[in-house]
Amino acid sequence: MQSRFFQPSARPLIFGHRGVVTDHQENTMAGFQKAIALGLDGIELDTFLTKDGKLVVFHDLYTKRLTGVTGKITEMTWPEIQTLHIKDSLKIGKQTYTYPQREKIPLLEDVLGELRGKLLINIEMKAPRLNLQQRKTGIAVAQLIEKMELQQEVFVTSFSIWALMWLKFTHHPIETGILYSPLVTKNLLVRKFTESRILEKILDASLVSLNVNLFKKQTIQRLHQHQLAVGAWTIFSPPHKNPKKFAQELAQIDRLTAQNIDYFITDHPRKLQQHLQTRSGVMVEPQV
Repeated sequence: MQSRFFQPSARPLIFGHRGVVTDHQENTMAGFQKAIALGLDGIELDTFLTKDGKLVVFHDLYTKRLTGVTGKITEMTWPEIQTLHIKDSLKIGKQTYTYPQREKIPLLEDVLGELRGKLLINIEMKAPRLNLQQRKTGIAVAQLIEKMELQQEVFVTSFSIWALMWLKFTHHPIETGILYSPLVTKNLLVRKFTESRILEKILDASLVSLNVNLFKKQTIQRLHQHQLAVGAWTIFSPPHKNPKKFAQELAQIDRLTAQNIDYFITDHPRKLQQHLQTRSGVMVEPQV
């Protein structure tokens, strides 16, 4: 299945990782609105299914890091989650970001309604373990996208093959992609299995999203030969204070861009915008 979202172009598309975390807390409405203001191509967000069957936008299985309150997001109800706030100071990598105010945890439906028609949306279905809840998550995400008629604006990724499979069973035309982390390279059998693209064929996937450190010289070319769009995560995360490491990351971005990567997911979209615009010789316009 060839992606409708990624066509050959002069530059890769830029997706804000969980919004724009340099300006607002991750996975919050304020961060997504900032992505619109910056003119990003899209955003990546995370979703869990709550105990009472609501899809919430949240990254961690446990709530402590982001809210300061001990709990498990999948074992909480929506009324309980509404009492929580994302802290106004969060550590990303080795850097602590201080934000203007605390933020609420949003419902996925509300976020999709706010972003409709403004940018592309990559929904990542979280996968804490192989269980029935993942099947329910895949079905719930598919039904919501179908109800809101957002098939032309949303694609769904996950580390969970189980959740993706049930999403496809529920609504096949929704575009899906498999996420790959460095863990897959530690197991030879798993690596050979993924190199054959069997999972993508079973799921009729249209894209893959790889950790930025997984790319080799021919990776993008080979994936494109399988009619798969290719994304890389996470660019500029954590922020590099070491000039040598920063230069290495810029060089890596240039290599992937020259190899026709389709999109980047980044923690610092302004920096990536400026670099890609400078690289292409386009004047950089001031960003909001």
